[in-house]
Amino acid sequence: MARPAFPPWLPWTQLALQAGEMLMASSVVIPVRLGRMAVAGPKPSPRDQREFARMGPEKLQAGMESFFAVGVALQQMQWKLLAQMWQPWTHFGQHAHGAPWAQLAGTALTPIHRAATANARRLTRIKARTRKARR
Repeated sequence: MARPAFPPWLPWTQLALQAGEMLMASSVVIPVRLGRMAVAGPKPSPRDQREFARMGPEKLQAGMESFFAVGVALQQMQWKLLAQMWQPWTHFGQHAHGAPWAQLAGTALTPIHRAATANARRLTRIKARTRKARR
């Protein structure tokens, strides 16, 4: 059996790093938004209303992008497997150690990661501007 051309743990490490970064971004976004909700009270400003209205649709969009990305990746994996079945001289080394599954999980996480990190960057800038304006 052929050895994989890359370290077998690399896709899992990349997935763990991506998930960790997404979790760190979420730990920034959630307190900022909850704080804004608490400060806004029952009558949020138009700016707060826009931010609060944005929360639901962005999660739905990231989830749908993730769902479709997984579908495309699974289809590509199936085509590769089918091609390998018809070529007995091709080794299955690239499937060693579950690397395609780690890549598939990374594909699913990418849209959610992108939304979470973008929110963290945006809300951190807004929070910093608000602090400066209060001084």
